[in-house]
Amino acid sequence: MQKEQQQRSPYEILGVGRFTTQKEIRKRYLQLCKMHHPDISASSSVDFREITVAYEMLANNKHQQSLGIKHHSHYHNNPVSTRIWTKRSYMFGFALVAFTFLYAYEGKSSPRALLPHERRKLAAAAQQQLPATKEQDQVKSSDVTPWQAAGISFREWRKG
Repeated sequence: MQKEQQQRSPYEILGVGRFTTQKEIRKRYLQLCKMHHPDISASSSVDFREITVAYEMLANNKHQQSLGIKHHSHYHNNPVSTRIWTKRSYMFGFALVAFTFLYAYEGKSSPRALLPHERRKLAAAAQQQLPATKEQDQVKSSDVTPWQAAGISFREWRKG
């Protein structure tokens, strides 16, 4: 009978899954305490000490996992070289930045929006170089707003 109890995992004793949170484990432990505590329950079908030991094992294990403490033999036999990981992370970061710039500037010249005074200078230079036709005047007048044509701000044009 005791060999059978020793083979059971703490998860089986408490009746929880392996991926339960600390809060769920504590809730289940308190439920079992209310049902099987020696002061409350006269039947000794379930060993209360076994429940308590299982809870303490899981609470301690979950606490160590949350702190990041590793007790696996694989971890101790093959320690991680932080120097290699640091070097690789710097290389990856540099490559990521380089590819981002290459993607953003892949040979396309992005047109810059012209400011109003730059538009006026460009329009004046174009009028001096080519004789204007009626169609071109219509196109140019649709690009330039009335206040830009007058050379004043929108507020001044609105007031006047």
